[in-house]
Amino acid sequence: MFAVIYRAFIKTGLELKYQEAWHQVASYFVKNRGAIGSSLHKTSDSFINRILIKLTFRV
Repeated sequence: MFAVIYRAFIKTGLELKYQEAWHQVASYFVKNRGAIGSSLHKTSDSFINRILIKLTFRV
């Protein structure tokens, strides 16, 4: 198993839109590319929302 981790900076107010879009991307990888799943981890640093995204794959 291996994980791919992305870091994204999301403007305030667009978090829900980003989560919906990420769900579509993650679903594609699960259905078509062998991913096991994904997770979003949100932190807040002053005015910047940081989201860490993890996709996990079978090897």
